Amino acid sequence: MRALASALVAVAAVAVVPGTARAADETTTAGPATASAPTAAEMLDARAAAIRAAAAIPASEPTQAKPAKVLPNFTARSRAAIRATRSASVFRWGSAAYAKWYAKAHIDAKYHWGASQFGCLVSLWNRESHWNFQAVNRWGRAFGIPQTKIGNIRAYGVAYGTFMQTPELQVQVGANYIRSRYGSPCNAYAHARAYGWY
Repeated sequence: MRALASALVAVAAVAVVPGTARAADETTTAGPATASAPTAAEMLDARAAAIRAAAAIPASEPTQAKPAKVLPNFTARSRAAIRATRSASVFRWGSAAYAKWYAKAHIDAKYHWGASQFGCLVSLWNRESHWNFQAVNRWGRAFGIPQTKIGNIRAYGVAYGTFMQTPELQVQVGANYIRSRYGSPCNAYAHARAYGWY
């Protein structure tokens, strides 16, 4: 268990933002230097393996120390999917059209919400940010396309900097919040119209 916690801490320290790669010599090791440093792909594979291993631990097993929080929803697989999505889109990355295109694909695939729910999502996020992934409200307490609060970003297991640079991740976090709190975009939009927030 202690070895797994150490592995999770080491793997969780690796953060690769989509479109960038961390040099192998930037990683730190607790032991003596090895002949060859791991590549970014090997580090991401190790992180994915640690996440899978952590998920396999029975809940009843006693733990000595709580392992560092790993980003459960932004894994190497998520990064690869986002890179593939960016190259598949006909829309310019970072544009409102691209964000809407990605949101439609994401909510259809993950939540099976239909066209009417997507229409509510478009209306809701038009109201919140006009689909601007760099949006910050005037009080500095809500961020990105869904105008998510920092607590929701942290609850999703994502660093603020990564969140603000990744419109796809903003869509994922926003859709997850809507599903968990309201059940659907139309319910969230109805709440926003009634109370001025969601």
